[in-house]
Amino acid sequence: MSNTIFTQDNLNDGKPPLARAVAGGVGIVLLTFSALTSGAFFYHYAGSVFSFITPSLSPLISAVVGVMVFEGMSVAWRWLKLHDADSERQLSIASLGSWLSLAGGVMVTIVYFGLQSTLLVGMIDSTTIMTLNVLGAVLMVVGVSGGFALYHFYADSSSANLTAANSAHLRAVQTTAQHEIDLQTATMTMAQTIAQIKRELPTKSRLAGSNNANEYISHYFGDGDGNGISLVNLGDGPNPKRPNGRG
Repeated sequence: MSNTIFTQDNLNDGKPPLARAVAGGVGIVLLTFSALTSGAFFYHYAGSVFSFITPSLSPLISAVVGVMVFEGMSVAWRWLKLHDADSERQLSIASLGSWLSLAGGVMVTIVYFGLQSTLLVGMIDSTTIMTLNVLGAVLMVVGVSGGFALYHFYADSSSANLTAANSAHLRAVQTTAQHEIDLQTATMTMAQTIAQIKRELPTKSRLAGSNNANEYISHYFGDGDGNGISLVNLGDGPNPKRPNGRG
């Protein structure tokens, strides 16, 4: 899938310049408004998150990070969808990331205005303020970790990575199949070897037994000159070299 299909110029073909300008202006105004409220929320309610770096600048750092996590990532995911995605999976992930970031920014904006309205009438005490600081820190952590996880999936879903993953999977399947074939070959070879041994064992054992018997008789019943009693001569009667046929 070519990247040129999803460029902004192609998507805007046929639109008059005024329409493009109005659409861009509306987007900039809404994005700026959302960024201001998100920044204000994290400045006031998550200002101590980065106090380990510098206490005096921690609220400002929290505000900048909060805007980057939500509004900034919403724009970044949309840009990736239009100009970088080269697979259907990447398009889906980029769309999901853009909408989730946008929803997070809108939610933070709503919460901020709700909190400001209650602060004006003195409905929030110091304990609630501490709870809101924890809430702001949690929202920031969820946004950062969620964005990092989505980008990890996005990078893994590129056409090049998918092709490499498919090739690796194919190699693994081929290697596993070859191991199974080798195991089956070794098992069948051993079985055939044992079967062949069993077929030839009776004959070989009879010959070996006959030879052992001849050697035994020759050793214990021989005349000492190398001429022992053979199995074939056992039934021929007394040994003529022995008196009374006795050894």
